[in-house]
Amino acid sequence: MVEDLAPSIEQAGLVKDHVQVEVERSLRNAGIKALTQEECLKTPGEPYLYIILNLNPIRSVGEYYSYSIDIGVIQNVAFSGLLS
Repeated sequence: MVEDLAPSIEQAGLVKDHVQVEVERSLRNAGIKALTQEECLKTPGEPYLYIILNLNPIRSVGEYYSYSIDIGVIQNVAFSGLLS
């Protein structure tokens, strides 16, 4: 799952759908199966990769951006017997 990008970022050429396609391609190339949303919902823990791109234009330098990328694996877990 790629978080929505600001419209100004997409207008500059970085498009959410393209980022998702490239991440999925990279995962497959590394031998990691990229689950569809349907497969995710059927998999124990419903795991998914969550990506947030933060981009800020550096106006004084022209068409450059400062950025950060947050990537996390989200999965539901249940603990039993630990709080007895």
